[in-house]
Amino acid sequence: MFAEAAQRNDVVHRREEAFFQLHLLGNAEIALKLATENFKIQREWGDLLILAESAIAAHDTESLNLAVAWYREN
Repeated sequence: MFAEAAQRNDVVHRREEAFFQLHLLGNAEIALKLATENFKIQREWGDLLILAESAIAAHDTESLNLAVAWYREN
C-alpha cells in the first residue's frame, strides 16, 4: 500500500506509514522522516504524536523541540 502511494506521490497516509515504520518495523529514522514530512502538511493530534514519538526514538532533540513548541503554541 505505501509503495503504491509513493509511486502516485500520494502523501495522505504518511502518518500511518510513519507509525508502521516506528512501531512495527522499529525504523525510527525512517519514521521520523515520514512524520516530519507529514507534519508540514497535516497538523492534527495524531500527526503531532507520531512526530514526537519518532523524534524520541531517533534521539532527535531538534524535531522533538519542534513538536513541543507547536503543542505549546496551539
